[in-house]
Parts: sequence; structure tokens; C-alpha cells
Amino acid sequence: MKKKYIYIFILLFMIMSCDLKKDKGVPMNYREIPDSVLEKLVIEKGDTSAYYDLFVSYLDYSPEKFLPYALIMANKYNYPQAYYDVYDRLWYLYENSDSLDVTTKKIALEYLEKAAQKGHTQARQTLEEYLEHESSVATR
Repeated sequence: MKKKYIYIFILLFMIMSCDLKKDKGVPMNYREIPDSVLEKLVIEKGDTSAYYDLFVSYLDYSPEKFLPYALIMANKYNYPQAYYDVYDRLWYLYENSDSLDVTTKKIALEYLEKAAQKGHTQARQTLEEYLEHESSVATR
């Protein structure tokens, strides 16, 4: 009978200790540095680490929230990843190229091309896939 109580006690202790270790709702992309500080570092200094952290932080928001910071990092600081991110955020806003208006599609592709020219591997691959797709559509 004493063994039964010991086992129950051990089981309760294990359950309670597991409950104490549970994550209490802190988002996976939580950062110690507030977004406002990261935004300032991106805008004023072109800080690539802050840019990455801001990108991760903004994953929970709609694409247009991060777009201004990608534009700043691309145009002001000539950062290849930012060129790709401008393309990606514009493309993502419309969910696919068929719903993009002609002007926005052109701008998105210009940023993709700039990223590829600057050696961004994913941009090169994406551009090649896009051009292959467009040529196959044109030959149909």
C-alpha cells in the first residue's frame, strides 16, 4: 500500500514539475531588443544584424509592415538580402504573380534582378525559375 502512495506522489511531482517548465506564451520570434530599437538601427546605421532580427520579429505581421525597412536597407545601404526581401514582400502581398499589377510586378522583378546581380544565391535561383516559367508559358 505504501508503494502505491509513493508512486502516486512521484507521478504528481513529475506532472507538477513539467507544468512549471512549460513556455508561458512567449512567441518563438521574441527578441530581447524592442522592435523600435531595431528599426532605428536599421534606418540610421544599416545594421544587418538588427535587420535580420527585425525580419524575424515581423514574421507575425503582414508583409507590408516589414517592406519599408527592406526598401531602406536595399536603397540606402545596398544590402543584397534586402533587395531580395523587397521582391519577396511585394510578391507575398499579392500571393502570386498573376494578381500583381504590371507596375508592381516590374518593380518586384527589378529588385529580384538587383539581388541576383549582387550575388544573392536564392535570388538567382528564383529569377532562373521565374524566367523558365515565363518562357514555358510564352511557348504554349
